[in-house]
Amino acid sequence: MAFTEKELAKRLEAESTKDQLLQLWFTPVKNFLFTHRDSVWKGETVATILGKIDLRKNLAKTDLISLCARIYSNQALLKEYVDSGSPQRRVVLELASWVPALDTESLEAIFGKGLVNLKSDKKLYHGNYELELVPALKEWNEFTKVELNVWSYYSISQNDLKNATVTLTLPLLMREVFKAFLPKPKGYDLEPLLVATGKSGFFNAERDILRELPLIIAYYMQGNLKYSQKGYPNLASAGKMQRTLKLKEFDNQNEMTIRSLLIAGILSDDFTAKSITGTPLQALKSLATRDFNNQPAAYYLLTHIKGLNYFNNRDFTKGVTEKIFDILKEVPAASWISFENLKVYISSRGFHVAPIQSYQVYSRVDVELANGDKERSKTSITRNNYNHYMLWPFVAGHIYLLAALGMAEISEDSSLPVRYSYFDRLQAFRITPLGEYLLGKTNQYEPPEQEQLTQLSFDESSPIIRIEGNIELGDAMLANYATKVSENRYQFSPGKFLKDCKTGKDLETKITLFRQTVGKKLPLFWDSYLQNLVDNSKAIKEQKKVVVYTLPSTHKDLHRVIAQDEVLRSIVIKAEQYIIIVSDDKNEAFTNRMKELGYLVE
Repeated sequence: MAFTEKELAKRLEAESTKDQLLQLWFTPVKNFLFTHRDSVWKGETVATILGKIDLRKNLAKTDLISLCARIYSNQALLKEYVDSGSPQRRVVLELASWVPALDTESLEAIFGKGLVNLKSDKKLYHGNYELELVPALKEWNEFTKVELNVWSYYSISQNDLKNATVTLTLPLLMREVFKAFLPKPKGYDLEPLLVATGKSGFFNAERDILRELPLIIAYYMQGNLKYSQKGYPNLASAGKMQRTLKLKEFDNQNEMTIRSLLIAGILSDDFTAKSITGTPLQALKSLATRDFNNQPAAYYLLTHIKGLNYFNNRDFTKGVTEKIFDILKEVPAASWISFENLKVYISSRGFHVAPIQSYQVYSRVDVELANGDKERSKTSITRNNYNHYMLWPFVAGHIYLLAALGMAEISEDSSLPVRYSYFDRLQAFRITPLGEYLLGKTNQYEPPEQEQLTQLSFDESSPIIRIEGNIELGDAMLANYATKVSENRYQFSPGKFLKDCKTGKDLETKITLFRQTVGKKLPLFWDSYLQNLVDNSKAIKEQKKVVVYTLPSTHKDLHRVIAQDEVLRSIVIKAEQYIIIVSDDKNEAFTNRMKELGYLVE
């Protein structure tokens, strides 16, 4: 929507300094105004726009605000300004108005290779060179930033220009002004694909997750997943879980068991057994609806970035995971959306979903990726590559996170090289019916029928369990509940079962987890056996607040008084071996009675 002159003047006053108004707003159109003195734009001419402002004088900020507000609120003027320039100017404005910044790759597509030159400056020490933009970019000089990633400026040569990067950024308010009349970029709206084909391989864990989740939670509750002191999942530990439980994994991940790592990351986020409810679907809903921002998701999504552990939780942008999930809720039901479409949709609409602000990560973190020969290469994150190495992998990681939970189906191109992150191969995605349900887009969901790969057979008259199928997987399922007595037979062990239970509530939760893990209705004997464990837990009550007194072994008269006095016998809980136990709430009555009998109790 176009700004009125008054609205724009108010924003310019609040968001711009005098120098910014002069350099970024007025100077770029100044020459255009003088070469179009006779043009009329909605009744405005250069003379009426200038009014009483004398450009020969040093303009005050109020004059610049008034002048720029009249220029940039006149869409007819701006349209002619855009059309009168070079084709590159129009392309730059059309692109830069809809994205936070144009990087080197985008600018090279417009202006060709070689965006900067070396300019000799004899006044500099050792006759050093300085960088300057090529002539075609000169009109954008105030909007660009040039960086050269070399150790010393005293040794810059023509060869070093390959390390030069350029970014072009329009002020946010200026982007809003041009957006009002420039065409929307392709991808501004989410556009469903007819079909996701080509070189893509497909991954869908919707059918698998409900079978896997009880095993995963049981594996976690047994303490098999390892985490750092800050709660970040260990890569090797996640890989071992994948191998032990035979979890379905994303295609072509090579050394990285990404799916298992993502699941381990979710569980590390203050997960407790209280999250387990009656069915795997309810447990999954509990996981999927939790606030993942308690600990930043970046640690287990951006494993290719080394040094994120240097940041504190306050450095991470709050609510970005929730914002990304809200964006994904907008994906049309059962529709495939290309990841490139999603990137344009996010950037062109101004959604802020960066995990850490770009200026915070420069020179503080490195990107480390494995090449095909297993050697690792390091790259520093800069203003120019921030989106490639951090922003878009972070967004893609959330789609993989949904896919790990069966909430999304993804298509990957296994032929693509890994350049920026382990999510580079993502081509397109769609939200599954399970995802629609867990994201709150539908109210009902019918789980698919499950194929039980490993069967557990329960004896109907004794606490014996027999494994049929994958013995190794069965071992993992029962390791925290029973003791192995032969190759495929286990005996239920109350000691193991109760080992990590501290309260009756813990026991009830573990029984729920056990039922989920075995995934079948138990025989009557087992229901009674488990109920007996619950009943037994209520049989012994702890008396916490008591007072213990000791009596001298030689004071026989005192022993006789305490043993024979009817009042004391009703107060004292136990008297044995010269020790008396009195409950805290009856201690005052005990000391008063002892006074009556001639004994002061200190």
